[in-house]
Formats: sequence, C-alpha cells, structure tokens
Amino acid sequence: MTKSKRANEYSPPYNALLELGLVGAQLEGQDFSGYSLRGVNFTNANLRRVDFTKADLTGANFTRADLSGAVLQLANCSQTKFDGADLTHTYGRGALFFEASMTYCMLRRVTYKNAFFLNCDMEGADLAQGFFVGSRFNGSKVSELKNADPSKPGGPVFTWYLRPGGGPPRYEPESQYLAYNTSVTGSLSVQENAARRKIA
Repeated sequence: MTKSKRANEYSPPYNALLELGLVGAQLEGQDFSGYSLRGVNFTNANLRRVDFTKADLTGANFTRADLSGAVLQLANCSQTKFDGADLTHTYGRGALFFEASMTYCMLRRVTYKNAFFLNCDMEGADLAQGFFVGSRFNGSKVSELKNADPSKPGGPVFTWYLRPGGGPPRYEPESQYLAYNTSVTGSLSVQENAARRKIA
C-alpha cells in the first residue's frame, strides 16, 4: 500500500482484504502515518503503539481495538467508530473526531491538546487522568462519562494555570496564576514525551 492511494482506489479483492482481513489483525508498532485508511475495519485489532499521524481514518472501524500508546496527532477521525476501544496513553494533539462513535472507550492518561471532539457520541467513555487542554467537545453526547470531574483525584485536565513571570504550569487554581484553556502552540508542537514516535 502506498501513501498516495486511498483504500477505495484498489481493486475489489484488495478492498475486501481491507474491510475484512484486518479484523483482529496483529499490527503492533506499525507506521501508518499519512496513509488513507478510509473505511478500513480494524475491529478487535492489536494496534498498540501504531503511528497514525496525519492519517485519514474517516469511517474506519476500531470497535474494541487496542490502540494503547498509539499516535493520532492531526489524524482525521471523522465518522470513525471507537466503541469499546482502548485508547489508553494515546497521543492525539490536534486530532479531529467529527461525528465519531466513542461509547465506552478508554481515554485514560491520554494527551489530546487542542483536539476536536465535535458531535461525537462519548457516552460512558473513561477520561481518567486525560490531558485535554484546548480540546473542544461542541455538540458531543457526554452523558455518563467516567472519571470526568477535574476537581477529583484522577480526573482529567481541561485547564492549566501559568504564572505571568514564567515557571512550570499548575493544574489547580492558585493566586496570581492565569488560567489557560488552550495550548499556546496550537495543534503543532515539537516532539513531546507523551508520543511514541522514534526520533531519528
């Protein structure tokens, strides 16, 4: 598969392979950065530490897949299914989740700075210790979220607090610290230790 081709540009037998052959596939550590994987069925697949940076995952199916430690930075996850998927420790800065189905998925200890969760169904998703500074959840169904209260131990982070004169950020309100609900560098960043990509 080349990065220049979309999944639907291949012959019918290859399309069938993409739709059916990757169910339960063992793809741990693979590099799919920049690929178009529209509509691919990854149900129950092992996708631990896979790099999906800037990948087009529109309409793909990750139901009950294990994506722990995967990189989804700037990925397009429009109308993608993550129901029951494990996204623990994933890194998705600037990722787009539009009309994605994410019911009862695990978003524990993730880093999703300035990501977009727009019109998503996130019922029952677990956000424990997730880092969501600058992320937007407009129109998303967020009923029955688990571990979603930032004021409780183990809750997610939606806001950080910086001292005007500099210094490390804090995650609880403090006198003379300014609240920020976005990341100043936007969707772009240098390599961060939350990502799993190798530095050449």
